[in-house]
Amino acid sequence: MNLTALVQTIRNLDGAWGKRWPGLPLVYGACVHQLNGQASVGTQSARIRSLLGAGEAVAQRIERMGRAAAAQKNEPAYHSRLHTATTLVSLTALLLAQRQVEHRATQGLRPSEARMLLAMVAHDAGHPGRINTVTHELEGASYELVAPLLKKHGVNAEDTRAVKDIILSTDPRVGAQHYQTAHKTTCSTQRLAWQRLFVQEADVLASALPQLQAELTRQLAKEWAKFDKKAAAGLLKPSGRLGFLEGGTRFSTPAARSMGIDKLVAKQIAAIRTSGA
Repeated sequence: MNLTALVQTIRNLDGAWGKRWPGLPLVYGACVHQLNGQASVGTQSARIRSLLGAGEAVAQRIERMGRAAAAQKNEPAYHSRLHTATTLVSLTALLLAQRQVEHRATQGLRPSEARMLLAMVAHDAGHPGRINTVTHELEGASYELVAPLLKKHGVNAEDTRAVKDIILSTDPRVGAQHYQTAHKTTCSTQRLAWQRLFVQEADVLASALPQLQAELTRQLAKEWAKFDKKAAAGLLKPSGRLGFLEGGTRFSTPAARSMGIDKLVAKQIAAIRTSGA
């Protein structure tokens, strides 16, 4: 999936949001299918089946919670089921790109990929539409919400610890720390340090793209306006955009660079700085 296809997929999801929404479980399943290629899920290892079963259960839980919140007009404007779906397809695009970088033929999902999909679908579970007051506050709550489902589906202790670690790493405050840790080693999707970075990149990839950023920024500003109108207004200014692009995820995985995402970000930063805004 190249960048053009990713943008179109995200736009399709956005267009379906509302009455034509297919549901998060369907999106999760489509991502699994795309990464699994021609391999049958039934032929996968017990470990992968546990990870995928937990992922599907989490998707179902979030879909039910989101529908209930939407019925009460309480689903967050940005951190909604749509955002989770967007991050799933973004992660799928990155993992497919990484396979190309590694010249690896598709032979079904690796456990590391199934682990990242599980962490991705779970990373904002139950998000209340506000920001952390302490590090890992919301991310920790998301993990606690889904932890029983991991246990129910037999996710092993190592994968459970890793999924929690990856979910906690999506707190923007700790991104720089994880960047430094990962880049002390060679990139591999089988290393936890790099799994964090892939999920972090997927979490904000859509917002980094110039084709999609305006609407997504408006959604986040609408969400923030409920608790901090000044901060929400700041998001819509060029300085707010610059702060996000310079202070956020660096798109340093080989996958992101092969897709040209780092160059798109650099181009936007240069344009804002040139304008003097």
